Amino acid sequence: MENAVCFPFIDYNDNFITAQIIKYDSKGKRLKTSFSTNWFHSYKNIKNNLNLKDKYSVSINCFFGENYLRDSDNIVAIVEAPKTASILKEIYPNIDWIATAGETQIKNKNLDVLKDRRVVLFPDAKTTLWSEFANENNFYCSNILEDKSIASGEDIADHIFKTNSEVYSKLHDQLTALNEGVIDYD
Repeated sequence: MENAVCFPFIDYNDNFITAQIIKYDSKGKRLKTSFSTNWFHSYKNIKNNLNLKDKYSVSINCFFGENYLRDSDNIVAIVEAPKTASILKEIYPNIDWIATAGETQIKNKNLDVLKDRRVVLFPDAKTTLWSEFANENNFYCSNILEDKSIASGEDIADHIFKTNSEVYSKLHDQLTALNEGVIDYD
């Protein structure tokens, strides 16, 4: 995991839970080879340093970035990847970006931190799980990546800088509105 990026998962009360460790290529794409993604609590070198002999597991029911929600009343945007949340927070700072660390992980998170908040989900392309989850929880769900030109599994970070993307202008219009505190969804 040398030269990997570490994304700490810190809960709403500022407790360190674990960290996702991910390796990327020179273009910022996640490597999908063996041992390119790991978790702090299960990484062998860390377990050895902490003298953890038995299998050690951690329930990761917090979002990446949820610790920043405490003193904020911004719109909350949820994405899958911590990398995407980190990038978009720099570009659209008036949105509180949090991440699940996987498509199905949204169902395992503590939603109490989202109570009485305006929440918009930005699922990766070509999935229905998040729109169903949004409907069940009275959240908004962006369908910006449902354009036929978008490949399955791409996320909004794949299009945020790509000026020739079919969704580039619409994406920035949507995010600019959210950044200004406006949710404009049917």
